[in-house]
Amino acid sequence: SLKRSYDEKILSLGSQINEANENTKNVERAKNEEIAEIQRENESTVSELNSRISELSGELDEAKIKAEKWDLVDAAMSDKIRSNNPLWNGGSKEYRLPFFNTKNTKVWTSTSFDNYVSELGLDLTQATTADQLFMSKEGLKKIKLAGTGNLTSTVFMFYECPSLRDVELGSLEKCTNVKQMFFSASSLEKVKFGANGKIRDFNGMFSGCVALREIDATLDFSAAEDVTDMFLGCGSLEKVSFEPDSIALDIDLGVCKSLSRESMQSLFNGLRNSSSCNVTVSKYAYDNNFPTVDERDNVESDINEKGWELTLV
Repeated sequence: SLKRSYDEKILSLGSQINEANENTKNVERAKNEEIAEIQRENESTVSELNSRISELSGELDEAKIKAEKWDLVDAAMSDKIRSNNPLWNGGSKEYRLPFFNTKNTKVWTSTSFDNYVSELGLDLTQATTADQLFMSKEGLKKIKLAGTGNLTSTVFMFYECPSLRDVELGSLEKCTNVKQMFFSASSLEKVKFGANGKIRDFNGMFSGCVALREIDATLDFSAAEDVTDMFLGCGSLEKVSFEPDSIALDIDLGVCKSLSRESMQSLFNGLRNSSSCNVTVSKYAYDNNFPTVDERDNVESDINEKGWELTLV
């Protein structure tokens, strides 16, 4: 009958579907077994490759660290202690030496480094003079010097370094002469150093530092004999402090139109009781820092009591 024929076809199709499904399962099973066999056969190779990839990743990380710290300089130099003049010149590309080991180096000259060095980190423990050491180093941008406590003179040390922006020194406790130390370092923004109470000659120390904003130091003029043009051209200077009662000679900050109230007050507190001495400051900065008549009267009264004359320019 028609119904029986139809049922037989349905059963036949069902059997075909079941057979196809079984074939699919068999194919999937065979594939998985083949993959497992391949994995077993290549397990050692994969392990070796993974180990090598791990090693290469570590080497790459080390290379990145080295490149970040040393640029074009061999990192092995950091392990060398030099006892002679470390001539580092003759290159043709910018390089950095931020951690150069020089704690035993006694002799330094302006030829110790060429014009391509952009960053330096040195130990000057054995040095006693740094005159003209970085004079006219056109590429120098940043420098950090440790062990500066034995320096007695830094005349022209950073004279006309046009790219120099940041300088960090240690103590200058034995230094007596800083004449034109930063003369015309036109990009210099910040200077930091420690004790400086024995300096006699401050002549032109920051003259021409038109971008200088901060002197992170307490300037001590206890031994000062010459401060002529010390701040000439420092129109951007905002922050500086002075050792109380240490200033006993005419001092001129008349061009320092950006000087903060705290810095100006520190200057006035630094004036030692004297006679016939003159302190010159910017009228623009003075009026901004002490905007009321009462404030200005009090300041000028204190200055006059110390025997000083205030000049506004």
